[in-house]
Amino acid sequence: MTALSAAARTPRLGKIARSLALGGLLIAAVGCSNSIYQHRETKIGAPDNMPISRVTAAIQSAAQATEWSTTMVQPGMIQATREWGGDKHNIVVDITYDTKTYKITYKSSKNLGYNGRRIHRAYREQVVALDTAIRARTWNMKASAQ
Repeated sequence: MTALSAAARTPRLGKIARSLALGGLLIAAVGCSNSIYQHRETKIGAPDNMPISRVTAAIQSAAQATEWSTTMVQPGMIQATREWGGDKHNIVVDITYDTKTYKITYKSSKNLGYNGRRIHRAYREQVVALDTAIRARTWNMKASAQ
């Protein structure tokens, strides 16, 4: 390799390095947001004679355990709110349910960059934690009812 060919490649390597750095920044920025997490209707598997009040209690218990506050909107619908960062961020979801299924649906958020399609990854993390807690409690409810 001659000195001239090495010198001629140096600007090209600089461009590649800058492109990789810019690509890394872009990936990091995109990595902070995700498509809105669409929770699918989840089966509870409660016995036929399970009163809806037990399902309500299980959902409220799960929400409290994961630091969500709840408001009963109507029978079969709870609005859950998760705030953190000294009221800097929040998420509001509707939880619709009966004795067989439940579903968590995005309602609103604060300071999570929601643009109609994408939202900060914290949304998914918080909703998955809530969902996991609800599933655990409805599973325990099923087992204890037998």
